[in-house]
Amino acid sequence: MNKAKIGTLLIIAAVLLLTGGTVHHSQLAHDSAAVNQDEFTEEAPQLEKRERAAKLERYVMLQNAFEAENAKFEAMPAQTVHQIEESMEQGRKVKEIGRELGLLEREVDPDYPRRELESRLKGAKAVIADGQKLLLHYKKRNDPQYEAFLQLNAYKSERLAQLEKEAEEQSKEIPQLLKELEELMN
Repeated sequence: MNKAKIGTLLIIAAVLLLTGGTVHHSQLAHDSAAVNQDEFTEEAPQLEKRERAAKLERYVMLQNAFEAENAKFEAMPAQTVHQIEESMEQGRKVKEIGRELGLLEREVDPDYPRRELESRLKGAKAVIADGQKLLLHYKKRNDPQYEAFLQLNAYKSERLAQLEKEAEEQSKEIPQLLKELEELMN
């Protein structure tokens, strides 16, 4: 995509963000077709660099828009019905920008997979800790599920420790560790 197209898209996105509008699917399809047409005329590595630069620019722009809209949202009073409705609408706008920002972050942040793995490992630890509390509940009530749940929780705890060790040692790729963690916790 050439600089003029990127500039035009950034201007359109900025105007839409400032006015609260959204890009229609037809515009996205048109822009996508323009990108596909450019792929045949430019070398792939140059195109990838340009696309990455455009995504980084969009990411920074969305980050700034998110911070501005969120600050506006947090400063809004919510005492009357009208103020509550305005606040809810502003909250929807902040949520939409945040969702788009999160999706774009996956593409532009090279450290995202590692942070995602760390976050999921932390969440799995919390689930297993809650399982320990449930075990105490089952034991107090002499529940027949106690033994089965005790074995399952012990297995998950051991396997999670093993996954953490593999992540720390970097003995497996992050996507593989994420897949194994998801299988363990489901």
